[in-house]
Amino acid sequence: MSHKLIIDGYMLTNDSGKTDRWKLTIGDETRLGSLFELKRVIKFYRELGVIPEVRSQTLPPATSPGSTLLRSRR
Repeated sequence: MSHKLIIDGYMLTNDSGKTDRWKLTIGDETRLGSLFELKRVIKFYRELGVIPEVRSQTLPPATSPGSTLLRSRR
């Protein structure tokens, strides 16, 4: 089972299921390491200006499967 985690807009994947081994892919470059190491890599690349800032997107509010949206009846 593959796990995915998004940190600062970049996706880290974990195909092995072990929590200490993650993969970060930016463009053609791939790095393997712990979450701590890969967070430092992202921060370092941003400080150097070699990777662009990720555009922030506003996500719609999440609703639980059992909840319903309240709408006014006319």
